[in-house]
Amino acid sequence: MGMNSRERILSAFRLKEPDRLPVSILILNPNWFNIADEKIIADIIEETDPIISVYLNAKYGTEYNIIFGKKIREFCKIVRDKRETKVTIHTPRGDLSQTIEHREESDWITEPLFKTTDDLNKYYSFPYEPYDVKSICLNEYIYWKNVIKEQGLIVFETYNAASMLYTLLGPERYYTTLIDNFDLVNDFTSVAEERIEEYVKTVMQNSAIEEPAVFRLVGQEILGKPMANIKLFDELVVPYDSRLIKLIHDRGGLVYEHMHGNTRDVLNRKLRMGADGMGPFEAPPGGDITLREVKDKLLDKVCIYGNLDDMQVLANKDKRDVRLRAFKAIRDAARGVGYILGGTESSIYNIETAKSFILMSKISSIYGNYPIDFKKVEDKIRSLELFE
Repeated sequence: MGMNSRERILSAFRLKEPDRLPVSILILNPNWFNIADEKIIADIIEETDPIISVYLNAKYGTEYNIIFGKKIREFCKIVRDKRETKVTIHTPRGDLSQTIEHREESDWITEPLFKTTDDLNKYYSFPYEPYDVKSICLNEYIYWKNVIKEQGLIVFETYNAASMLYTLLGPERYYTTLIDNFDLVNDFTSVAEERIEEYVKTVMQNSAIEEPAVFRLVGQEILGKPMANIKLFDELVVPYDSRLIKLIHDRGGLVYEHMHGNTRDVLNRKLRMGADGMGPFEAPPGGDITLREVKDKLLDKVCIYGNLDDMQVLANKDKRDVRLRAFKAIRDAARGVGYILGGTESSIYNIETAKSFILMSKISSIYGNYPIDFKKVEDKIRSLELFE
């Protein structure tokens, strides 16, 4: 009897051999389901190995509620309509406000919570109290658990410490502050890390969460090339993310590490941080490394996710290119153990994206059974290339 999707994905993360190659659409944006019909959603759950990334306490902002603590419920006012959400956080030194615009494909922060670095004083004046088990809302997790059961994996979306101030200030102010006042950024990152760790410890104490708890750690790309010097990655990402990953491992959890853009120069650093999975390893021009190069460096050391482009490849109606690229991805990355065939984690999907994942899952059911017959995969690639 074959594995269910949850077992299949976890097997890949643990560098064990699954029954067949997992094919996982990563759902980060619940709005996508508003544009998908019920049959497509049912087919995605039934035929692929979906990974659903959820926020805890998502009502109160998104990533930053973690570092404000449980009292954000008392001091946060939220006004929503179809077009936008306005968030106001009351602090002893004045209000902080944020505007989030709702677009069909995704949500966008159009007004950051911090307008200047002076707003850090408002943040530090906020009456922080760490979360306890009862104060963490699991509604989104429980909802998805009831929907997918064992036909997928739920992971907890967790922004890393380095990206917290980036999100609160917005890109332009964050990078200018890095240049003008590195110590301010580093001090804030250190405080954020301590609070994230407290939060993660509390999450992992909750008996309602099925073990192992899996965290999707995001935000590293803000200090990758070409956005920043690699020295900043060493100072603001490596030490803090390493601490968090170790904490999660010490408590029996797993970590999937997401990073868009260029990863070639930081690949060895990422490996030393110790995550169980990494992705999506975008090929040029979005990134700077091929899937085969990644596999050569990480073979049997860490699980790889990716890397078919969500918008340029998977969203197209013409599925010939999807087939060819899927077979090439299997050839290049399914050697040994630890590969999940997927996209580039854009969260911007359409119906054709869903159809592409279902198609790739069907390919895996025939050509992705372990041990994989790579001669058949190569023969299929040559056959498809003849008809291009």
